[in-house]
Amino acid sequence: MKTRKPTFEELFPVAHQQDLLKKQSAHFTNQTISKMSISGGYENMPTNLMEVRGEPPVVINPNSPTKLVGNYFKNNWKPLLTMLVIGGVLTFVLIHTNNNKKSKKKTE
Repeated sequence: MKTRKPTFEELFPVAHQQDLLKKQSAHFTNQTISKMSISGGYENMPTNLMEVRGEPPVVINPNSPTKLVGNYFKNNWKPLLTMLVIGGVLTFVLIHTNNNKKSKKKTE
């Protein structure tokens, strides 16, 4: 009887899924930013970690990239919120000072 050597996916399914998720997340984020569209992130999505010739890839519980974006916001909500608040305050200050300058010019 001849047996085959088990693949990495079969030996370590959880580690494979987490590593594949990281690879897909990086790919989706980079493609979305570079192509300026969410649909661009789906193009050429990696489905396995290691390219093995002659064997079909084994995909265990594939996750959609929309979950990856949700995870990004869930993991990075503090810096995103901080930048949003700082940006809002700076925008308010700039608009307020610009309006003050215009009103001073009108009164002169």
